Amino acid sequence: GQSQAPSGTFSGVSAGAYHSCGVSASSGHLSCWGGNWSGQAESREDKSYVSVSAGGSHTCWVDAAGVVGCGGGNEAGQLAP
Repeated sequence: GQSQAPSGTFSGVSAGAYHSCGVSASSGHLSCWGGNWSGQAESREDKSYVSVSAGGSHTCWVDAAGVVGCGGGNEAGQLAP
């Protein structure tokens, strides 16, 4: 499925192959939009994030505590920390 780009301002944004993600400037939540066939464009509102990087079919982020996480496709082991 695909989702539409959210409104608002962002402190950071990253474009992958078929999806994009951004960190909300006001809430710190992670918003993603575009192709989501592997879960790479799942938005996250569970905590605050400081950065995001969107890849081909995966996305990685750093939360406010400095913890790295990734989601989406793992065809080449790219989700392993």
